[in-house]
Amino acid sequence: MSLAQIGVILSMQGFVVLGLELPTGGVADAIGRRPVLLAASVVALGSGLIYVTAHTFGAFVVALLLQGLFRALDSGPLEAWYVDTAHADDPEVTVETTLTHAGTALGISIAVGALVSGGLVSWNPVPSMTALELPYWVALGFYAVNIVVIAVRMKETRSHLDSAGLGRALRSAREAPRTVVDGLRLMSSSRVLRSLLLVEVFWSVGMIAFEVLFPIRLSELAGGKTRAGALMDELDGGRRLLHARPARPGPVRRAREHRAGHRRGRRLQHHRRRPLPSRDPPGARGPGDGDDVEEACTNRGHLDDRFQGVGRRVAPQ
Repeated sequence: MSLAQIGVILSMQGFVVLGLELPTGGVADAIGRRPVLLAASVVALGSGLIYVTAHTFGAFVVALLLQGLFRALDSGPLEAWYVDTAHADDPEVTVETTLTHAGTALGISIAVGALVSGGLVSWNPVPSMTALELPYWVALGFYAVNIVVIAVRMKETRSHLDSAGLGRALRSAREAPRTVVDGLRLMSSSRVLRSLLLVEVFWSVGMIAFEVLFPIRLSELAGGKTRAGALMDELDGGRRLLHARPARPGPVRRAREHRAGHRRGRRLQHHRRRPLPSRDPPGARGPGDGDDVEEACTNRGHLDDRFQGVGRRVAPQ
């Protein structure tokens, strides 16, 4: 297959996630988190089976479409189930620390999996398979184990696999386009939001281009796809291990950030006394511009030291 076809195949997952991320969240709230996670795991297993046995462009497209459906279904229900269960057991419990530990464990698991995959590719202990096939079959085995663990160990008292639950899921899915339109309308009225969106777009394009083209160039430099695959897994494993380090800052760093937050707040208070320069003609400012942004920046200076570590503790790994 050509590089353009590979790009089309990989884009399928992104398009499906983009279209289903919001509706599937409402479905999980309506019928329960456990059924959605079970469905996601079954879809992941089917996607992997199609992917590892695919030999045509169409088969790879179907596999990545299903992979996107799995990603959309799997995004969030487990964390939401944990928060609901923990609060039902103890309404005063603090879940941020545990979620941080879970994210760290996930990052370490991905890193170990990448390193093991690279070792399997280099070892190639099954002559009847290509070196790149074996890690996929091992991953499919773990998918099957994941289905069993969710079915046996995950308990939920609020599952609603009935006509009422399905009706709520459908209503939530129908409301998703309206929510998207409202978000786009809000973005169109704010230069700040438009700028943030453009930053994400440019960053995402660069990241995807690097991830797609880097393995191809590496295979040219390493002398073959097998060696490049092993190197990619080892590099990814090291990256994941670095990313999975505990995110809680030490006491010295917390004290330094606390002082920095107060300094930023004082500087912003000083600048608050002067109006922000504007290139817009009088009356041309819309919601989200000018004084609103200025006020948000000032408030950010006051709140910076309070929320400095919260984002790190709950950031996804």
